[in-house]
Amino acid sequence: GLLLNQKYHKKVTAKDSVRDCYFAVRGMQTQKQILTDEFQKQADYQKKLSALLNDTSDQSIQSAGEILSKMKDNVYSFETDSGKSDLVSGKVVANLQWSGDGVYSMQQVEEEGIKLRYAVPKASTNLWFDGWCMLKDGIGKDKEKQQAAQAFVNYISRPDNVVRNMYYVGYTSVIAGEKDQTIYNYIKYMYGSDDKKSVDYDLNYFFKQNGDNYNYVMKTSKEMSEGQLYAQYPTKDVMKRSAVMAYFGDQTNKKISRMWIDMRCFSLK
Repeated sequence: GLLLNQKYHKKVTAKDSVRDCYFAVRGMQTQKQILTDEFQKQADYQKKLSALLNDTSDQSIQSAGEILSKMKDNVYSFETDSGKSDLVSGKVVANLQWSGDGVYSMQQVEEEGIKLRYAVPKASTNLWFDGWCMLKDGIGKDKEKQQAAQAFVNYISRPDNVVRNMYYVGYTSVIAGEKDQTIYNYIKYMYGSDDKKSVDYDLNYFFKQNGDNYNYVMKTSKEMSEGQLYAQYPTKDVMKRSAVMAYFGDQTNKKISRMWIDMRCFSLK
């Protein structure tokens, strides 16, 4: 809603990405329905949530284009990378950001004594991921190259290297480490707190494996529970109200791309 709020005219930024913005707009369009008790108490709530947010009917696409046109008039910019620096420099006060970029921004301003908060809409958000892909038959059907590619993925999936990667890029790895607690200990080292005002932060949903008796509840500051830690490991409640952005398909991609181009290039005042 901040992206349309006139109070923040030219003080907020959105992603120059049709998928991310379309999903955000679908959240705006459906949030009243999503937040009703009737919707939330459905047995197949998450399935219905995913279907609602991934709706790409002609009506939904047209309506999204109209909302995005209003958004374009209100935001400082549509961006893919400059939002971090704009937030850090104070050009903008809020940014629709990927979580790792959020971690980076919060760390940067913290050095200047400024505090930022990471927020997730009450209704919903998109659950997203980046991944390494390998050709099924190897690279040029070369099995040695395929083996090398697999060895690389295995290497960066090692808990010690996961920690190095997370520290450098700010993004969370899908890997929990099974019984190896290197990653969890890193999170405790980065975000843990023994202060009297510290709060419990439950990470059992992510780190606990079958047969593991360890309790993954760490002490952290309230700031971290709304900041970097929250961005890297959202609470179980946030995960429940998250839906994966589905693959659009060729025909739908054409329609949504057409809407995006019209909005970005032609609906100028």
